[in-house]
Formats: sequence, structure tokens, C-alpha cells
Amino acid sequence: MPTPIDTFVEKMHDVLRVVDGSNYRPGVYKYFEENLRGFLGTVNSLHPSDAVELLDMCVAAKRGWPLPGADEIFTLEKAWCEAIARSGTLQWKFWYPKLELQFTPKHSDQYFTLEFCPQNGVPLGLPLDVRLEVYADMDLEENHSDECPVYHGWSDMDGRFRETADDCHCEAQVAWVATHTFGEEAAGGLDEFKELLRDWITVALAGGDDEP
Repeated sequence: MPTPIDTFVEKMHDVLRVVDGSNYRPGVYKYFEENLRGFLGTVNSLHPSDAVELLDMCVAAKRGWPLPGADEIFTLEKAWCEAIARSGTLQWKFWYPKLELQFTPKHSDQYFTLEFCPQNGVPLGLPLDVRLEVYADMDLEENHSDECPVYHGWSDMDGRFRETADDCHCEAQVAWVATHTFGEEAAGGLDEFKELLRDWITVALAGGDDEP
């Protein structure tokens, strides 16, 4: 029984057959396919039906760039978790050559996105632009519209609040954004980069300053 990763990789080859035409040689992409399987097994968030990410993978294959490995992904996750110190769900998305981490805290309607965009076109290559978006906490009434039935009940004649509905359609808004570019100072290895990234995220989470 093919796994989702098997299906995704096969679909990538289907696209490459069309792109390359008579020049298609599956062996040419063998090294990239190994990297792709390792990457998908690490982030575990891509789906075979996601056409945009599939095409981005094909671009990466054509350019011959390796994908981030398990060590790189683990380093980014560790830096984030140490900085935010909250439990929740991590999900990765990949738009070549951008890599995005989305974090949703447990028991909260707030979420965060952390985007890594290399200037040289190589995933996680330096210089690396990092962008943090902090979305409004939808557990707070102030982030809902006045018409929202979830957080805007009213007192009846008995002084009790009317039971609210559970059909909120308010969209989460970006509360603030922080950006930073990591250059040669982050070239000392994964451990050093993790500390630099963690320190920057810690400051950025406090209100959007560009520098730690």
C-alpha cells in the first residue's frame, strides 16, 4: 500500500515527465528524491493533493538543491520551543525556497507563523530573512467584531448574560510583525544559529523589534 509520501513523490515525477519531455531521466532525480523523502518524513505536513507545493518541489528538483534535513528542522523547532515556552501544535509548509513554521498553542485560538526565506535561493541558506507574524488572540473579546455572537452577549432583565452562539466568523488579524536577516554571524553551525534564532524570537514575541 503506497504511503502519502510515495504518492507525493510519484506525482512529482509525473510533472517532471511533462516538463522534461523526451529528456526525462528518473535517475537524474534520484538524489533529490532521497532528500525529498527525508524532508517529508521530517516535517510530516505535506499532502499529495497540494499542487502548489508539488510544483515547488519540482522547481527544487530542476535546480538540484538539497532540502532541509532532520537536523535543520529539529534546530528550528528547538529554537522556537525554547523561546515561546508554550505547548502546542507545530506544522511546516514549504514553498521553494521558503520554509514556514505555524504554531498553534494548546487551548488557544491564537497562532504564530515563522517564515524563513533565503536570499540566495537555497533553502535555509545565508543570508536568511526571517519573518514572525503574531496573530491576535481570538480568546479575547476585543479581537472580535461587535456583531460576533460568541463574545457579545447581553444582559437580560434578570441581569444574566444571554448564552452565546458558537458560530463565530471573525478572521484572526495580525497583531504585529517582526523581521530580521541572519548573515555571517549565523554561519558557525546549527547550535550557534539555534541560540541566535531563539534570542531573536524571544525579543520579537514581546512586540516586534527587529533586533535582539
